[in-house]
Amino acid sequence: MALTVGELESELKQGNLHSVYLLIGDQTMLAQQAWSLIRRTVSGAGEGEADAASTALSWNEASLSAPDTPAGDVFAAAAVLPFLGGRRLVRVTDVESWSAEEVTVLAREIPNLPESTCLVLQAREGKQDLGPLRKAVEARGRVVDVKAPSAATLPQWLVDRASREGYRLPPTLAARLVEEIGSDLQALETELEKVLAYAGAEKVIEARHLQAVQSLSWTQVSEFRIFDLAYALGERRAAAALEILGELLAVGRPPLAILATLAWYWRRLLTVAEMLAERAEQQWIAETLGLKPGALRRLLAQARHFSVFQANEVFQYLAQTERDIKSGRLEGSAALQLLCVKISRV
Repeated sequence: MALTVGELESELKQGNLHSVYLLIGDQTMLAQQAWSLIRRTVSGAGEGEADAASTALSWNEASLSAPDTPAGDVFAAAAVLPFLGGRRLVRVTDVESWSAEEVTVLAREIPNLPESTCLVLQAREGKQDLGPLRKAVEARGRVVDVKAPSAATLPQWLVDRASREGYRLPPTLAARLVEEIGSDLQALETELEKVLAYAGAEKVIEARHLQAVQSLSWTQVSEFRIFDLAYALGERRAAAALEILGELLAVGRPPLAILATLAWYWRRLLTVAEMLAERAEQQWIAETLGLKPGALRRLLAQARHFSVFQANEVFQYLAQTERDIKSGRLEGSAALQLLCVKISRV
């Protein structure tokens, strides 16, 4: 039986890493999440260790495309013993493009994979009979469902997604999000990230959190300027960021609302930085995050200003700023000004 991405994450957190995975489905965002979870587990990266682990893993990693690589060559690449110990990680995309003969060849070789290998196969469903391969993978590893949830199950998907981030989202509020946002998975993920960022340390989501994110009154100027602020910070332009922040505060934009939007934006920037570290193609990044060409170019340019470690460090600053404001330790405007300076110096 196929795992969900959430179930895969739980398994990996418990240290249960298998020799082979088959990701089946058309949802690129879920496929990327599953791949990233597996890759981080193979790398053994702890908090703040992503860059070093990525460098070490690069010696033992291969990324292949099924249309360009026969099944026999895939097995040969996966059977290579890892350099200096560790695990060999091989990803193969577009497996559904293989002929039935190629599928059978790899299915026959799956039982012979070395214990030191982790082979990740990715396929769209319905374009090829993957039955033999699926059966072989289930005997040695895991099949992971990366299809978009049905409309009826989307509220529960949001509840589970929030839970994995340490938040409790009541089903009624999850259903309300689906009602207002629709069934687009990327749009729902983005909106949920904004709600969780706004809730911060308050781990139970309430209607007021949704209302704060969805109903904050922006002037047309402040709506665009909040992203100008994010862009300036992404480019380490402290003076410009402080000027834009002053404008936003002057038109009455609440400090916590500014902070929630920055946290949402920075999560996307961190995701792009991680995908760049994994040598993901630009088209894959755009499809996974649902980015238009202009937004993709900007995020790619900004992500190159920050390593994964530095981007995570900025997240720590965002969390500290939230604590400072909510505890009253710092007045909102002062806390945000300090945040701008810190980010520019990361």
